[in-house]
Amino acid sequence: IQQHTHTRTHERLHVLVDSPANPGTTHQHLSPSTALPHATKKMALSRIAVAMLVAMLVTSGADAGCTVSNGLANCVATDLNLKSGASSIDDVGIEAVQQKDQSGNDDDWNSYIELMTPGNKKHSSTFTIPVDVAPASDATLRVKVNFRGPRRRDQRWTIKVKRDDKKVTAFKNSKSSDDEWRWTHLQTSMPSHASRYVVNGKVRISIKSNNNQDNCLIDYVAVTFATSSTPSPPPPPSPPPPPTSVETFPPGLSWQWVLQGAVDTSRSVDVFDVDLFDVSQSVMNSIKASGAKLICYFSAGSYEDWRADASEFPQSLLGNSLGWPGEWWLDISTINDAGSKLRSIMEARLDVAVEKGCHAVEPDNIDGYSNNNGLGLTAQDQLVYNRFLADAAHDRGLAIALKNDLDQVDDLVNDFDFAVVEECYEYEECDKADPFVAQGKAVFICEYSSQSEVMSHCSDAHSNQFSLIGKTYDLFDEPLYQCSE
Repeated sequence: IQQHTHTRTHERLHVLVDSPANPGTTHQHLSPSTALPHATKKMALSRIAVAMLVAMLVTSGADAGCTVSNGLANCVATDLNLKSGASSIDDVGIEAVQQKDQSGNDDDWNSYIELMTPGNKKHSSTFTIPVDVAPASDATLRVKVNFRGPRRRDQRWTIKVKRDDKKVTAFKNSKSSDDEWRWTHLQTSMPSHASRYVVNGKVRISIKSNNNQDNCLIDYVAVTFATSSTPSPPPPPSPPPPPTSVETFPPGLSWQWVLQGAVDTSRSVDVFDVDLFDVSQSVMNSIKASGAKLICYFSAGSYEDWRADASEFPQSLLGNSLGWPGEWWLDISTINDAGSKLRSIMEARLDVAVEKGCHAVEPDNIDGYSNNNGLGLTAQDQLVYNRFLADAAHDRGLAIALKNDLDQVDDLVNDFDFAVVEECYEYEECDKADPFVAQGKAVFICEYSSQSEVMSHCSDAHSNQFSLIGKTYDLFDEPLYQCSE
């Protein structure tokens, strides 16, 4: 709880609470970034929950429309709709998110909207952006949100954009403690043409939390797109079909995923997915001798300072931290540059996979464009890079997984041989992997949750031919929660 002087001429929703340090009633404003004991904040949340439930659930402003300059439209939010149980502490009006004016630790609380998760409710709300100009036929929609809130480890905030009849993820809050409760200007280019996101003259951007532990702050919500067409470069030549020797991974295979510690190769599973560098050749040979398929994991979208080839990465390739010690996003947009160092490093890693006898590879972190990468990566950058990886793997006789990147499945399903997906039941997006099953390709799903929670999804997984397991984040051999046949 952060106390502010009540000097504004317009009224915002205030809550009367007793200050533990100074007994008596004072005007206070909720700010989760303040370092007071968690119990104090939870006490305040419980005391204001009733007040929040009677707060206005729709904040509207004037129809601001779009401003156009040099063929580029910028359109801002004019409405905020809050679902039942969710609320906004602030009553400053939607104008607060129509311009970006907060950065770092700024806390001008007339300049942002604070989204709240009262009681035992998760937060869910939708910003509406009217679009009164037509996107060019080849335009890409770029989404911009200025966000401040907790790190993803404590509470996941997911921002999605409605496309046709489904929602496509634009951002998730950062994993990094460096970004926690600091303003982060999130911006990304959405896959597919901009016109697919303009439904009935509006773009709708939803914001949802996975628990009620904290709030988040929103300072800016806007989209940009081109309004006049520019000549498109000729499409690249179609890649050659993968060689017939590539291993197949049909739906419904059982699997085990181990990225740390010893691997129990005696398990009766169809597939083992293990670290390309850390697992010994004898263990890999044992896996193949058992008749199981061998997938070898490496990170293709991030720099890891503990890998043997770490010294080969130029500093210029590094972006923001992923939130894990010693790991940073890579500038994948350089993959087709002349003499690309990133290309030679990744090709060398695929060569190692061939030398070790891997049937397939699982390149991780190949959805950097939808994260706070600090490099300005676009959806097109990601498509180009992911197709490079697929082609390079197939050229070496390796099958390859599309790791996460569910919002680009429609564009990439023909290039990849199976999918590996984390927590799609948690985020309610497993259906995005359906095109893989439709093409006779496996979808390997891992949920980081309790055994009972994993078991609750088994019926759906079986009916959709998904290969579902439950693990802990450290991905040791144990635990392994599997659905019974």
